[in-house]
Amino acid sequence: MIAEIEKNYATGNVLVVSHKATIRIMLCSLLGIALGRYRDRSEMLAGSVSIVKVDVRGPLLQVLGDRAYMGEKLRARH
Repeated sequence: MIAEIEKNYATGNVLVVSHKATIRIMLCSLLGIALGRYRDRSEMLAGSVSIVKVDVRGPLLQVLGDRAYMGEKLRARH
């Protein structure tokens, strides 16, 4: 899936919306973390936003699991 995104959208921004496990697996793949360890190496709550910048040096995780855009009541929920 990541290779397909890179192929079809070589420049610009791409928004990927998915279940949190899928997003964590994609992040591990991008960052060179063993996919079987995605539960051990990343934690994020539902509805959170993560940002990865990809350039000639490779992927850079800029934001992981941010929910600041939500109201306080939603952010407090797990």
